[in-house]
Formats: sequence, C-alpha cells, structure tokens
Amino acid sequence: MQALGNGVLAALCIQSATAVAVPVSNFATTGGVGILACTAILLGADIGSAIVSQILWARQNLLNALLLLVSTLGAGPQRDFDRRWR
Repeated sequence: MQALGNGVLAALCIQSATAVAVPVSNFATTGGVGILACTAILLGADIGSAIVSQILWARQNLLNALLLLVSTLGAGPQRDFDRRWR
C-alpha cells in the first residue's frame, strides 16, 4: 500500500505516469526496488495520472462556464451598437 501511495504521489507531482515508469523500471532492473513494489508504484502512477487528468478536466469546465458568463455579460454594449445603425 505504501508503494501504491508513493506511485500516486509521484504521478501527481510529475503529472505523468510514464515519467514515473522510467526511473522505477531502472531501479527494478538494477535490483534497487523489488518487482512487486515496482508493479505497485506503476499502478499508483497510473491512478495519479488519472487524478491529474480529472483535475485538469474540471478546470476546463470551470473556465468554459466563466468564459460563457463573460461573453454573455459583454453582449450588452453590442446590442446598443446594433440599435444605433438601424
């Protein structure tokens, strides 16, 4: 469980499961990390990468709503412009 948590934390910091996989696989081949711990770290990195993508997706939805609100409020002067030319 600790290795899984470390993988999640590493992916949240680096924002990429692949960037976590490269050094962890190197540690596994040299014997610095056991195979089971390596697998748990990589699965945790995948979970962390999914969390990062959900966070970025949520920000995008918030930004879209904010931009729609700003464009709607900004449409007021445009209506006055149309009246002037009629």
